[in-house]
Amino acid sequence: MKYLKSVIVILFLSLLTGWAQGQMNLSSPPRIDSVPPLRQGAFVPNDKIAGVRQMMAQGAYISAATILEGYLENDPDNRLLIELLLNCYAELKAYDKSEALLQKQIEKNPDDFRNRYLLLELYLKSGSDTLVADQVNYIVAANKGNRDIYGTVIRLLINYGQNDLAQSLIEKGRKEFNHPEFFAI
Repeated sequence: MKYLKSVIVILFLSLLTGWAQGQMNLSSPPRIDSVPPLRQGAFVPNDKIAGVRQMMAQGAYISAATILEGYLENDPDNRLLIELLLNCYAELKAYDKSEALLQKQIEKNPDDFRNRYLLLELYLKSGSDTLVADQVNYIVAANKGNRDIYGTVIRLLINYGQNDLAQSLIEKGRKEFNHPEFFAI
């Protein structure tokens, strides 16, 4: 009798699992072919952005990235699209694509600290110590005399466990700003 109950429970659970997987397929993201292309320079409507965000929430990062790449071709300076695409790449650990996207943005606007900061964070995530040091040096040199930039970079380095590099940057900041307690912890 117990054996029969166990078999019935197993059959019921397998049927329930099959039904649930079928329901997931019904709510799967639309095919990439079904998304109409935007004309050059067109504004990306909020419903399309919401659809991409929904795909990302469901874990469909490859599909979302593909759609965002298409949107970005038509609107290459759209910060929201860039941020969403970088998030997709981060989830997919596609560091090379993230780096290429950020380098392209930096070429367009070399003085944009945000892109430099995101590139530094990317190098920290990917474990590229040499590139981290180079990027830190570039950011500090480009923003000489800006304590806020120093503090932001130091916090990022500490968050990623780059304590030695953070300490050397703190020492450099103390000398540059002639402030012996600069960024005292």
